[in-house]
Amino acid sequence: MQKPQFWNFFALHSQQIVEGCKLTVDRLKYNQRLSTVNRQLSTKLSTICVFLLALSISKTNAQVGKGAGNANFNDFNVKSYYFGITLGSNNSDYLVHRSKDFLPGANDSIAGVSSVQGPGLNLAIVSNLKLGDYFDIRFLPGFSFAERDVNYTAVKRGATIPTQKIESVFVELPFHVRYKSAPYNDMRFFVT
Repeated sequence: MQKPQFWNFFALHSQQIVEGCKLTVDRLKYNQRLSTVNRQLSTKLSTICVFLLALSISKTNAQVGKGAGNANFNDFNVKSYYFGITLGSNNSDYLVHRSKDFLPGANDSIAGVSSVQGPGLNLAIVSNLKLGDYFDIRFLPGFSFAERDVNYTAVKRGATIPTQKIESVFVELPFHVRYKSAPYNDMRFFVT
C-alpha cells in the first residue's frame, strides 16, 4: 500500500526535481564562466598595472639621473605671476522636495518628480600671483556647463510624460590660497 503512494508522489514531483537539477547545473555553468572571465580580467588588469609601474619607475629614474637638481618649471619659480587654463568635468542634479500642499492623485496627472544626474564641463582661466617662496594666491574665473534631467511619474499607468532636460551655465569666481613645499627632486607638496 505504501509503494503506490510513494510512486504517485515521485511521479507528481519528478518534473520539479528535474527542473531544479537543470537550474543547479545552469548556475554552476554560469559561475564557471563568471570565474573564467574574472580570472582573465584580473590577469589583464595586473599586466596593465605592472606595465604602468615599470613605465613610471623608468621615467623617475630618467629624471633623477639627469643630475640637474630642480630643473623643471624654473621659469614658474622666477615669475611673480602666470596664467593657465583648467578643464574639468562635473555631475549635477536637483534635490526635489514636495510641497506640503501636494496631494498625489488629486485632480493631477503627475504622481511624482525625480531628478537624474547629468554630465557637465568646467572651463576656467588660472591667474596665479606669487606671494613668496611658499604661498600663492590664485583667481580662477570660469564657466560651468551643466545638464540635469527631471523625470515625471504619471498617475495613470501607461501614460507617458516626457523627460525634461534643463541646461545651465554658471559663472564661477573662486579665490584660492595655495601653500607649496620646498621642492625635492622636482616634486612638491601642495595644499590649497
